[in-house]
Amino acid sequence: MSRTVTAGFPLPLLIFFTITGLALEKTLCAAPTLDPFRQHHDAMVAAIFDNKIDRVKALLNTPYILVNDTSYETPYLAHAVVFDRPEIATLLIDAGADVRWHNKGNRTLFHAVAANLPSDALLNALYSGLYKQTGASYLEIIETINMRSNALSGSPGRTAVYELVDRADSARQARALRVLQWLISPMLADPNIPGIVAGTLVTPLALAKQRHLDVLAEFLEDRGGHL
Repeated sequence: MSRTVTAGFPLPLLIFFTITGLALEKTLCAAPTLDPFRQHHDAMVAAIFDNKIDRVKALLNTPYILVNDTSYETPYLAHAVVFDRPEIATLLIDAGADVRWHNKGNRTLFHAVAANLPSDALLNALYSGLYKQTGASYLEIIETINMRSNALSGSPGRTAVYELVDRADSARQARALRVLQWLISPMLADPNIPGIVAGTLVTPLALAKQRHLDVLAEFLEDRGGHL
């Protein structure tokens, strides 16, 4: 009996074309190879998230990790703030990560601190790092801390202090107070730079009173905050 299939194709030839077609499809559908900088970037972000300190150290010793790389919206040090990784933050700062970083919208590491309320250990790492920065004048540091992010077109933006009050709630007031204390003293953030609510400029103190955040309002008043 002849080994044939429908339409008269010999079975061995059909198998050959099938295998060849599958191989070609796999080649055409294969994902493009990532460049080593992107691969190492993704690996570093994953290592920060997983708090793998040895992995971070190893990646920092490669030529593909640039601690102040501006190719990505969020620098590694900001990831360390968001995920509350004080040891990794110190490693990054020691490797040259700039604590004065800000993006094109003037969002700084201090905005990330205000939004995420990290541990005292992380705050201490940033405080130490600020004063390790070579070539940074005291005024430059204060300017960074008081930068207004420009997330909304046409708005005056918001400082880290304002963002902290805006994101706080009664359940997190104790932690928010600790971070607010750190921002204003010793970091010398200005407690009176307003943000905007419904088209009206509102100071952090006025916002705290509107939100019934009495603990934050009392501290801001003690530090010279005004309505």
